[in-house]
Amino acid sequence: MKWILEILVLLALITISNCNIEEQPMPSILCDCFSRNKCDIIKEKADVIHFKCINYYLAHTYQDRWYKNISGDALNYILSLQREANQAIESVGRKKRQANGNLFHGIRKELRTLSREERTRFYAAVNSLKNNRIGNTNSYEALASIHNTNALNAAHFGVAFPGWHRYFLFLFEQALRRFDRTVTLPYIDTTMENSLPNPWMSNLWSAEGIGNIDGGQVRVGPFANWRYQTQDRRYVPLTRNGGSGRDYFPADCYRNIIRESRNSRILEPLAGTNRNLEACHNYAHATIGGTMNDIDVSPNDPVFYLHHCYVDKVWQDFRDNAKSVIGNDFEFDYPVTADIFHQPNRAMGNLNEFSNSMGYLKIFDERITNYAPSPGEITCTRNSDCQSPEFLRCSSGRCIPILRSSSSPFGRRKKRDVEYENDEYKSVMDSSYQNNFVIDGEADVSQWAFIPVTLMYIRPMGQHFGCNPVRNGSIDDNNDIYSNDKTSKLWDYFKPGVDKRRVSDSQSGATKFFVQSDGISYKGRYIDYGIIDTRQMVYETVAYVGVKNPRSGSATSYVSVYDLHGHVCQPRCIDRSSKTLFYKKCSGVIKVTKEEPQMYGDDIAEAVRYRYTYNFDGNKPTSNYRDIFLQFVCEYGAEYPWKDCSSV
Repeated sequence: MKWILEILVLLALITISNCNIEEQPMPSILCDCFSRNKCDIIKEKADVIHFKCINYYLAHTYQDRWYKNISGDALNYILSLQREANQAIESVGRKKRQANGNLFHGIRKELRTLSREERTRFYAAVNSLKNNRIGNTNSYEALASIHNTNALNAAHFGVAFPGWHRYFLFLFEQALRRFDRTVTLPYIDTTMENSLPNPWMSNLWSAEGIGNIDGGQVRVGPFANWRYQTQDRRYVPLTRNGGSGRDYFPADCYRNIIRESRNSRILEPLAGTNRNLEACHNYAHATIGGTMNDIDVSPNDPVFYLHHCYVDKVWQDFRDNAKSVIGNDFEFDYPVTADIFHQPNRAMGNLNEFSNSMGYLKIFDERITNYAPSPGEITCTRNSDCQSPEFLRCSSGRCIPILRSSSSPFGRRKKRDVEYENDEYKSVMDSSYQNNFVIDGEADVSQWAFIPVTLMYIRPMGQHFGCNPVRNGSIDDNNDIYSNDKTSKLWDYFKPGVDKRRVSDSQSGATKFFVQSDGISYKGRYIDYGIIDTRQMVYETVAYVGVKNPRSGSATSYVSVYDLHGHVCQPRCIDRSSKTLFYKKCSGVIKVTKEEPQMYGDDIAEAVRYRYTYNFDGNKPTSNYRDIFLQFVCEYGAEYPWKDCSSV
């Protein structure tokens, strides 16, 4: 019977798909973006550049891979909205500015300061848009589709960014008001969430708020169980993966931006990272994750409009300051740019009735985009000052979010006003990650293949983890058994990092490193994570990342690894010319083919099984690292991650 078992196991292994993984040069557009944004990564967060440049590349090359065309029904609908909006702008432009009661729309307020009736009416109007059919789509998705194709370049990565989105928000508000004339678009000031131990535990992300942010599919709240079309009659669920603990919009960004008086100082390509309006807005897209993390479909999550309404408020606060400095000329402060998509007289991407510079018109400031101050901007003395007893409370002079229950991402917090307690929030280690498994517009896991990657962590020096040695019967509080930095000979072999920002996301020392693949030859993104023990001076683990299955032809992807604190890891590819196991620096761009040797699985279980060498003498399988093509080294040095991207 033993020989029968051996044959069955061998047959099972033979059926694993055969392929070869080859390193590829980094596309020049991607490398050029990384090179232009070179910075001191000890002071800046490299993952901000990572997010920006990947999306910049995908936007500027979208025609090289599958993309969804905007339907004729959607275009006609948008055209009707534009004409209605433009008539309104022309109408209010002919009238002298009057009191707030005569604003074209009402004053935009922070979502949590709306009355229960106002929030209910806003949610109902959004759902009415979603349920209103237009040909093969609906009003909501028709509007969302405009944030795609030509708008990928024309609405991002340049000086047209705030004006394009300001006009887009106005169209969305117009669409809502077709169903309820009392509705005004609110904003969410997520800088208030920055005060929490874990921002995702705010009860903004609850059934009473705007639905769960963690747990993958949005299953509670006003947009529960939403889906959107990727192709005709092909749908994907609305998802969020926000349990990462990162900021949504850094508070220092807001403070730095509103102090400036010239748009060139806060917009691409000249603005510094910590005062760059677009770069600061990117945090929420990456941190909320899921649908929001995909630039061309992100408006399918209503959080997009709430977040961008806050971004517009930040720009408005900046413009108010600019007006006080340079006078009425602030309206004409459209920065000179060489980018053809952002020229002032060029029609807005996919919104051809309006030019880029028209998004800067002061008529928006005077009659359309008036904002109430956020509770996050005031000094409070009592809970009532925060204007939102369901969502906010006063603590040490600041309005901060009430926490939702830690027992469930969908739970209701007990009604009590206490300082944060250990049982009120969870570690970011407690959240999983839900992918949408969309490739070229079709959501199906069978289109994916999974490859193993090795993560090598080299810890920075000078960190302590509360693991003190005992000497002569007494605890030595000055030392740590995991941080014997000065005497360890290990550093003779491994170069310790100089960036001493803490990496761990839990008291245990465990943290997540995210592994991401972006299609170069196909449209698709996959994100997962590996667990690292940051106490160790050197630690290795294996994670698995999805790429397009090469059964129908080779697939090229860019694979990257980063942590939650701004660090990006260096890719290494196996050197097949070496007689020993050796990895050399490479770009992270790989091509997966069906050729031998086999290096992927059709599912994760198969990829795991492939990683091991098997025998039949009663011993356990042994790990086979030689066939893991990619290794990422996370060493926290001062070297810019993409310094040599043009030569590897």
